[in-house]
Amino acid sequence: ADELTSLKKIIITSSMLVCHGGYIPKGQFDYCPTTIYGESKVKTEEIVWANKPKCDWAILRPTSIWGPWFDVPYRNFFDMVKSRMYFHIGHKSCTKTYGYVENAVYQIDQILFNNTLDESNKVFYIGDNPPIFIEEWANQIASLLGHKLPRLPYFMVKYAAKCGDFLALLHIHFPMTSFRLHNMTTDNIINLDNTYAIAPHPPVSRLEGIKRTLRWMQEQN
Repeated sequence: ADELTSLKKIIITSSMLVCHGGYIPKGQFDYCPTTIYGESKVKTEEIVWANKPKCDWAILRPTSIWGPWFDVPYRNFFDMVKSRMYFHIGHKSCTKTYGYVENAVYQIDQILFNNTLDESNKVFYIGDNPPIFIEEWANQIASLLGHKLPRLPYFMVKYAAKCGDFLALLHIHFPMTSFRLHNMTTDNIINLDNTYAIAPHPPVSRLEGIKRTLRWMQEQN
Protein backbone atom coordinates (compact mmCIF):
# COMPACT_ATOMS: atom_id res chain seq x y z
CA ALA A 1 0.00 0.00 0.00
CA ASP A 2 2.84 2.40 0.79
CA GLU A 3 4.10 1.99 -2.78
CA LEU A 4 0.76 3.21 -4.21
CA THR A 5 1.39 6.95 -4.17
CA SER A 6 -2.10 7.77 -5.49
CA LEU A 7 -3.89 5.80 -2.74
CA LYS A 8 -6.24 8.08 -0.80
CA LYS A 9 -7.87 5.90 1.87
CA ILE A 10 -7.64 2.47 3.46
CA ILE A 11 -10.49 0.86 5.43
CA ILE A 12 -9.49 -1.90 7.85
CA THR A 13 -12.37 -4.08 9.01
CA SER A 14 -12.08 -5.32 12.57
CA SER A 15 -14.97 -6.44 14.81
CA MET A 16 -16.84 -5.38 17.93
CA LEU A 17 -15.58 -8.69 19.37
CA VAL A 18 -12.25 -7.08 20.24
CA CYS A 19 -14.31 -6.57 23.43
CA HIS A 20 -16.77 -9.11 24.80
CA GLY A 21 -20.47 -8.37 24.98
CA GLY A 22 -21.36 -5.93 27.74
CA TYR A 23 -17.83 -4.50 28.03
CA ILE A 24 -17.55 -0.78 27.29
CA PRO A 25 -14.05 0.10 25.96
CA LYS A 26 -12.45 3.15 27.53
CA GLY A 27 -10.61 4.12 24.35
CA GLN A 28 -9.27 2.97 20.99
CA PHE A 29 -6.64 0.73 22.59
CA ASP A 30 -8.79 -0.84 25.29
CA TYR A 31 -9.35 -4.48 24.28
CA CYS A 32 -11.12 -7.27 26.15
CA PRO A 33 -11.75 -10.26 23.83
CA THR A 34 -13.00 -13.63 25.06
CA THR A 35 -12.76 -15.57 21.77
CA ILE A 36 -9.94 -16.53 19.42
CA TYR A 37 -11.72 -14.59 16.69
CA GLY A 38 -11.77 -11.47 18.88
CA GLU A 39 -8.09 -11.94 19.69
CA SER A 40 -7.29 -12.18 15.98
CA LYS A 41 -9.03 -8.84 15.37
CA VAL A 42 -7.05 -7.28 18.22
CA LYS A 43 -3.89 -8.44 16.43
CA THR A 44 -5.20 -6.88 13.21
CA GLU A 45 -5.68 -3.51 14.87
CA GLU A 46 -2.30 -3.66 16.64
CA ILE A 47 -0.54 -4.40 13.34
CA VAL A 48 -2.22 -1.40 11.70
CA TRP A 49 -1.26 0.95 14.53
CA ALA A 50 2.33 -0.32 14.42
CA ASN A 51 2.45 0.18 10.62
CA LYS A 52 0.32 3.26 9.99
CA PRO A 53 -0.54 3.73 6.31
CA LYS A 54 0.87 6.82 4.66
CA CYS A 55 -2.57 7.74 3.32
CA ASP A 56 -5.73 8.38 5.32
CA TRP A 57 -7.16 5.31 7.05
CA ALA A 58 -9.83 4.13 9.48
CA ILE A 59 -10.66 1.01 11.46
CA LEU A 60 -14.24 -0.27 11.35
CA ARG A 61 -15.81 -2.44 14.03
CA PRO A 62 -19.13 -3.77 12.69
CA THR A 63 -21.67 -4.66 15.36
CA SER A 64 -24.31 -7.34 14.67
CA ILE A 65 -25.41 -6.67 11.07
CA TRP A 66 -28.81 -7.99 9.97
CA GLY A 67 -31.07 -7.74 6.94
CA PRO A 68 -31.36 -9.21 3.43
CA TRP A 69 -28.48 -11.55 2.47
CA PHE A 70 -27.77 -12.39 6.12
CA ASP A 71 -27.14 -15.84 7.54
CA VAL A 72 -26.65 -17.33 10.99
CA PRO A 73 -27.17 -16.30 13.71
CA TYR A 74 -29.53 -13.41 12.88
CA ARG A 75 -31.29 -15.27 10.07
CA ASN A 76 -32.04 -17.93 12.69
CA PHE A 77 -33.64 -15.28 14.90
CA PHE A 78 -36.05 -14.26 12.13
CA ASP A 79 -36.70 -17.91 11.22
CA MET A 80 -37.57 -18.77 14.84
CA VAL A 81 -39.98 -15.85 15.16
CA LYS A 82 -41.53 -16.75 11.80
CA SER A 83 -42.00 -20.42 12.76
CA ARG A 84 -43.39 -19.46 16.20
CA MET A 85 -40.51 -21.18 17.98
CA TYR A 86 -39.27 -17.97 19.62
CA PHE A 87 -40.37 -16.95 23.11
CA HIS A 88 -39.58 -14.13 25.52
CA ILE A 89 -37.40 -15.15 28.47
CA GLY A 90 -39.30 -14.00 31.55
CA HIS A 91 -38.59 -10.29 31.91
CA LYS A 92 -34.87 -10.66 31.24
CA SER A 93 -34.77 -9.18 27.74
CA CYS A 94 -31.75 -7.08 26.88
CA THR A 95 -30.79 -4.12 24.70
CA LYS A 96 -28.08 -4.41 22.06
CA THR A 97 -26.51 -2.31 19.32
CA TYR A 98 -27.29 -3.94 15.98
CA GLY A 99 -27.04 -2.56 12.45
CA TYR A 100 -29.36 -2.93 9.48
CA VAL A 101 -27.29 -3.85 6.42
CA GLU A 102 -28.27 -0.95 4.14
CA ASN A 103 -27.50 1.52 6.93
CA ALA A 104 -24.17 -0.23 7.45
CA VAL A 105 -23.32 0.23 3.76
CA TYR A 106 -24.22 3.93 4.04
CA GLN A 107 -21.98 4.35 7.09
CA ILE A 108 -19.03 2.59 5.46
CA ASP A 109 -19.47 4.70 2.33
CA GLN A 110 -19.46 7.93 4.36
CA ILE A 111 -16.37 6.94 6.34
CA LEU A 112 -14.57 5.91 3.15
CA PHE A 113 -15.25 9.15 1.27
CA ASN A 114 -14.67 11.58 4.17
CA ASN A 115 -11.40 12.43 5.87
CA THR A 116 -10.61 10.64 9.14
CA LEU A 117 -7.20 12.19 9.76
CA ASP A 118 -7.46 12.64 13.55
CA GLU A 119 -5.47 9.77 15.11
CA SER A 120 -7.45 10.08 18.33
CA ASN A 121 -10.58 9.23 16.34
CA LYS A 122 -9.69 6.35 14.03
CA VAL A 123 -12.05 3.60 15.24
CA PHE A 124 -15.68 3.59 14.08
CA TYR A 125 -18.37 1.14 15.15
CA ILE A 126 -20.92 0.28 12.46
CA GLY A 127 -24.48 0.02 13.76
CA ASP A 128 -27.80 1.76 14.33
CA ASN A 129 -28.78 4.24 17.01
CA PRO A 130 -30.79 3.86 19.20
CA PRO A 131 -29.89 0.31 20.20
CA ILE A 132 -32.51 -2.41 19.87
CA PHE A 133 -34.58 -3.64 22.81
CA ILE A 134 -34.67 -7.27 21.69
CA GLU A 135 -38.16 -7.98 23.01
CA GLU A 136 -39.54 -5.01 21.05
CA TRP A 137 -37.69 -6.10 17.90
CA ALA A 138 -39.09 -9.63 18.14
CA ASN A 139 -42.59 -8.25 18.71
CA GLN A 140 -42.30 -6.03 15.63
CA ILE A 141 -41.29 -9.02 13.49
CA ALA A 142 -44.09 -11.19 14.90
CA SER A 143 -46.67 -8.42 14.45
CA LEU A 144 -45.83 -8.10 10.75
CA LEU A 145 -46.18 -11.88 10.47
CA GLY A 146 -49.59 -11.73 12.15
CA HIS A 147 -48.99 -13.39 15.52
CA LYS A 148 -47.91 -12.73 19.11
CA LEU A 149 -44.96 -14.22 20.96
CA PRO A 150 -45.31 -16.30 24.14
CA ARG A 151 -43.35 -15.70 27.34
CA LEU A 152 -41.74 -18.46 29.41
CA PRO A 153 -40.67 -18.07 33.05
CA TYR A 154 -36.95 -17.42 33.41
CA PHE A 155 -36.38 -20.37 35.75
CA MET A 156 -37.66 -22.78 33.08
CA VAL A 157 -35.24 -21.42 30.48
CA LYS A 158 -32.38 -21.49 32.98
CA TYR A 159 -33.13 -25.15 33.74
CA ALA A 160 -33.16 -25.92 29.99
CA ALA A 161 -29.81 -24.15 29.65
CA LYS A 162 -28.31 -26.36 32.39
CA CYS A 163 -29.59 -29.42 30.54
CA GLY A 164 -27.97 -28.05 27.37
CA ASP A 165 -24.66 -27.66 29.22
CA PHE A 166 -24.79 -31.33 30.26
CA LEU A 167 -25.70 -32.51 26.76
CA ALA A 168 -22.85 -30.45 25.32
CA LEU A 169 -20.43 -32.51 27.43
CA LEU A 170 -21.78 -35.55 25.58
CA HIS A 171 -21.36 -33.70 22.24
CA ILE A 172 -25.14 -33.56 21.81
CA HIS A 173 -26.47 -30.33 20.34
CA PHE A 174 -29.21 -28.56 22.28
CA PRO A 175 -30.57 -25.12 21.32
CA MET A 176 -30.11 -23.57 24.77
CA THR A 177 -26.98 -23.44 26.95
CA SER A 178 -25.86 -21.20 29.81
CA PHE A 179 -23.48 -19.41 27.43
CA ARG A 180 -26.30 -18.65 25.00
CA LEU A 181 -28.70 -17.66 27.79
CA HIS A 182 -26.12 -15.22 29.12
CA ASN A 183 -25.73 -13.66 25.66
CA MET A 184 -29.50 -13.41 25.28
CA THR A 185 -29.90 -11.55 28.58
CA THR A 186 -26.81 -9.27 28.58
CA ASP A 187 -26.96 -5.69 27.32
CA ASN A 188 -24.38 -4.67 24.72
CA ILE A 189 -24.73 -0.97 23.95
CA ILE A 190 -22.05 0.64 21.78
CA ASN A 191 -21.22 4.34 21.51
CA LEU A 192 -21.79 5.38 17.88
CA ASP A 193 -21.27 9.13 18.30
CA ASN A 194 -18.27 9.47 15.98
CA THR A 195 -19.91 7.28 13.31
CA TYR A 196 -23.08 9.38 13.37
CA ALA A 197 -20.99 12.57 13.19
CA ILE A 198 -19.84 11.43 9.73
CA ALA A 199 -22.97 9.47 8.73
CA PRO A 200 -25.89 11.21 10.49
CA HIS A 201 -28.76 10.10 8.25
CA PRO A 202 -29.17 6.30 7.99
CA PRO A 203 -31.61 5.72 5.11
CA VAL A 204 -33.73 2.86 6.52
CA SER A 205 -35.77 2.74 9.74
CA ARG A 206 -35.86 -0.42 11.83
CA LEU A 207 -39.48 -1.14 10.90
CA GLU A 208 -38.78 -0.66 7.19
CA GLY A 209 -35.69 -2.84 7.56
CA ILE A 210 -37.82 -5.62 9.05
CA LYS A 211 -40.29 -5.35 6.17
CA ARG A 212 -37.51 -5.52 3.57
CA THR A 213 -35.94 -8.48 5.36
CA LEU A 214 -39.20 -10.43 5.51
CA ARG A 215 -39.84 -9.73 1.81
CA TRP A 216 -36.35 -11.00 0.98
CA MET A 217 -36.90 -14.15 3.06
CA GLN A 218 -40.17 -14.76 1.22
CA GLU A 219 -38.41 -14.42 -2.12
CA GLN A 220 -35.83 -17.02 -1.03
CA ASN A 221 -38.51 -19.65 -0.40
